[in-house]
Amino acid sequence: MLLILKSKSNMECEARLLGLLQQDKIEDIKLLVKNRFRIYYAVKYAQSTQDKDREALAEELKRIPDGEEILAQLAKKTSRKDEGKMRD
Repeated sequence: MLLILKSKSNMECEARLLGLLQQDKIEDIKLLVKNRFRIYYAVKYAQSTQDKDREALAEELKRIPDGEEILAQLAKKTSRKDEGKMRD
């Protein structure tokens, strides 16, 4: 699924999702396509365990549309998560 979300174009992504999911899921597919970069990078960021991996993702995000916004959201969520750990 992540490889599909990282497709080169929205049209390619949508076509591949249509092939994977059922036709009656078209609204879900449109939502996935609209937010595909957010979903892809949020999952990759959550899976990364080392700072160097997160830095590489940050550099990649800087090169895509809305990448800076996505990076800011990821950083905000990470800082909230760290604050929660400190309270425990």
